Amino acid sequence: MKSAAYYFLGNLDFLSHIYADVVPFMWALQLDGNPCDQNTTTLTMPMLHEGAFIKKYMECRPVEPNTNPRFTPGGPQL
Repeated sequence: MKSAAYYFLGNLDFLSHIYADVVPFMWALQLDGNPCDQNTTTLTMPMLHEGAFIKKYMECRPVEPNTNPRFTPGGPQL
């Protein structure tokens, strides 16, 4: 599940975004051996390397738009 920090202009809902997007990103970084944590809007330490977990995260939640469908009919929803 992906979540925006705003549902509509003026309606801030950053906690759903943190739990749906930021926390899984942090887990991927840490599982790859990066000694960092999330501090509101920044990492406490820089990412040292990109391993299998962060690559999988980026595959599921690409930074750049791509041609992959958001939902696959009959498949799991990301």
